[in-house]
Amino acid sequence: MSRQGRALVIGGSVAGLLAARVAADRFAEVTVFERDRLPDRPEARRGTPQAEHTHALLDRGKAILEGLFPGFFADMATYGVAPLDTAADARWYHRGAWKMRFPSGYAGYPMSRRLLEWKVRQRVAAIPGVRISDGTPVDSLLATGGRVAGIRAGGEDVRADLVIDASGRGSRLPDWLGELGYPVPPLTKIRVDLGYATRLYRRPAAPRDWALAICSGGARAGYIVPIEGGLWSATLVGYFGDHPPADDPEFLAFAGSLPVPDIHMALAEAEPLGPAARYRFAAYRWHRYERLPAFPPGVVAMGDAVCSFNPAFGQGMTTAAVESEVLAAWLRAGGTSTAAFQRRVAAVVRDVWLMATFEDFRFPETEGARPRGWPAMQWLMDRFVAASNTDRLAMTRFLQVMHMHRRPVRALADPRVLGTMLLLGEHRP
Repeated sequence: MSRQGRALVIGGSVAGLLAARVAADRFAEVTVFERDRLPDRPEARRGTPQAEHTHALLDRGKAILEGLFPGFFADMATYGVAPLDTAADARWYHRGAWKMRFPSGYAGYPMSRRLLEWKVRQRVAAIPGVRISDGTPVDSLLATGGRVAGIRAGGEDVRADLVIDASGRGSRLPDWLGELGYPVPPLTKIRVDLGYATRLYRRPAAPRDWALAICSGGARAGYIVPIEGGLWSATLVGYFGDHPPADDPEFLAFAGSLPVPDIHMALAEAEPLGPAARYRFAAYRWHRYERLPAFPPGVVAMGDAVCSFNPAFGQGMTTAAVESEVLAAWLRAGGTSTAAFQRRVAAVVRDVWLMATFEDFRFPETEGARPRGWPAMQWLMDRFVAASNTDRLAMTRFLQVMHMHRRPVRALADPRVLGTMLLLGEHRP
């Protein structure tokens, strides 16, 4: 495909950078507009308040990034980023039981958000025809002849063949569409009032039989993840206003309240490096662009600008990577129907939303409409999770869904997994 025309990307975070990388295969010029001033080294910035917290790419996300940026993870390895098998390397307590451990082949790639974004930005900025304009907020869309024809940014009109909104949870696209006379998309919200606190520790020298420590599935959760620089990133999570404190000794006491002592014991032996950072996530938000009766040509949305999930599940960056694949396929096919693109993005979001909200809908305090057929679907999901604690095939399917290699419905429909699930006794998570 010959490169011609111009694309504009709103937002210089991971989703926006991946959109720019994909768009550069189709357009001769690609400009990324980011309202923050971007650091020239791996540092957090105002527009990514969650950057100090634990992040990881799932297995599918790693594969997509490596395809977009060959050699990317060999480069990351020089910083100490290494794959960790989610079954073999993790001591994982989930919903009252320990997950089984074996070499699954499905790895996560934990690292700091600031390092990942910095390295991706370096790669994108080196692509001919790509420019990153930082410190430049976008004020509005430009429309001509019934289509979006660019943006107004920094007091100037910038014309383009395609505008990609990847500006995150603060996206103004719904308002902009209303200003152009289009209906505002419905918004689906699931309220969990989540808060989490993350603290860095120097990893103790004493060996352990795990690299990842996870305690999840309850209203309080915790994670220890190794990141670059020989550090642990330790995150504590609390739902429904029961948020972990940032200060000692309360931070460690919160870890001690988890149903198993492993995380508390490990942190008690480690050296903390400074205070904890805190972040609050009030609710899932899904702008239902796929439900609009009309969508203007010339603009699309992706990443958190469409849907933001519970960040404790670590799905956001990989979801953005999968959506970049959708963008690439759509552009190769001509990139004509923006409504068709939003439907394809919604199909990606739907599977991730299903897994995340089923975990959180188990709590009666979670506010939001349960999906149709909820009791039967929850019964199946509970048994699927329980089967993954003791059955290797069920755990493999669970990891395939978690790492976004397999759709949840297909995993549940596997006759061998179904047989194991139905043989389980009554499961009460």
